[in-house]
Amino acid sequence: MKPKILQVVLDMQYVGEKIVATLARKLSDEFQVSFCCLDTVGLLGEDLRREGFEITALGRRPGLDLRISRMIAALASARKIDILQAHHYTPFFYAALSRYLHRRPRLVFTEHGRDFPDIVKKPRRIANLLLNLVTNKITSVCEHSKKALAEKDGFPSRKIHVIYNGIEPVTDQDLVPTASHQPILEWIGEGAKPLGFLARLDWIKNPELLLDAFTLATRHVPRARLIVMGRGDRIPEFQDRCRRSDIQDRVLFTGLVKKPLPIVAKLCALVVTSRSEAASLSILEAMMCGVPVIASDVGGNPELVRHGVTGLLAPSEDAQAFADHMVSLLENPAFARKLGASAREEAMKRFSVDTMVAEFRKLYLGLLES
Repeated sequence: MKPKILQVVLDMQYVGEKIVATLARKLSDEFQVSFCCLDTVGLLGEDLRREGFEITALGRRPGLDLRISRMIAALASARKIDILQAHHYTPFFYAALSRYLHRRPRLVFTEHGRDFPDIVKKPRRIANLLLNLVTNKITSVCEHSKKALAEKDGFPSRKIHVIYNGIEPVTDQDLVPTASHQPILEWIGEGAKPLGFLARLDWIKNPELLLDAFTLATRHVPRARLIVMGRGDRIPEFQDRCRRSDIQDRVLFTGLVKKPLPIVAKLCALVVTSRSEAASLSILEAMMCGVPVIASDVGGNPELVRHGVTGLLAPSEDAQAFADHMVSLLENPAFARKLGASAREEAMKRFSVDTMVAEFRKLYLGLLES
């Protein structure tokens, strides 16, 4: 009988949760994986349901909702779960409390990123003393997050293991555009120099800096175009910002693109202006496509992007530095191709999905044997 793993998440959207879905799909021959969403199922969750995965949404209430821990404990007991894996701190908090009600499953806490500013208040550090007692392993997606988990959250460093995010190698089939991609490709047009942004449009991703830097870059490269792929309530505000900067004809807001690789592969560079990052999937996807990345030098970005080798790093909040890097790659396509080739080679070696899955498989089996 297959060991049973319950993945505990906020919801299953087409963002960082793609890693959780990849783990489930890759390990389904050896483990029986199901999902518990604190909030809603999400678009990716609906797709996984159609593939046959069992997904339960708990409908968390605003504020502290201790019902959630009881529901996770009941779910783990009913399904005879062997391992709980909680992704991000809030799912971990409730999953850890559930172990005080149902002690059977081992608990893995996987930290995907950090808040910004990264301030851990005293009550949380005290709570972590109790949560740590029922936590068997902690994984982080980069050394930056591991350091924060130890120094700010107070978890023992010896319990924290770095497993970098991994993605599938990009095949020719992955890059074949569908009907949904065609309007974007037609907008780019022939002879344009497209840059891209692939993230949700909220404060932490700093889309304001992106637009300011792109405005500066267009003064030197009039044919530059910017494709902003991501959802967010502030898109009308950003479109108005583009009109005021007279770049509205050069910027396309696409909303969520579920399968962005056919677009990413057409870019001269992907731009990541985040105020905080851990191990960005957008960066890894661009690298695997052979596309150089211009990224802020925060968090785990310097662990993924080697400046001048696989991409370019810029100081956070420095629009002029980002603009200079944009111009550098747009005006020197040979340099951009060189960085892109090195980025793909690096991604294949260090950030392959097989490496990530093998690390988690080893961790799971170790927990089952202990």
